Amino acid sequence: MMQKITKRDLKLLLFGFFCYFMLNVVLDWNENSEAFIEGYNDGKAYFIETND
Repeated sequence: MMQKITKRDLKLLLFGFFCYFMLNVVLDWNENSEAFIEGYNDGKAYFIETND
């Protein structure tokens, strides 16, 4: 049997994705911030290298 997907189901699914994302960011804050800084510095170096 197939059931219809309701707006409530979609809202709960999106809320679950949002909660998972937020928990992942908060619990791995140090790793995420280090990766962000590393990516920023690599991108900045690449930009300077290609524009000189």
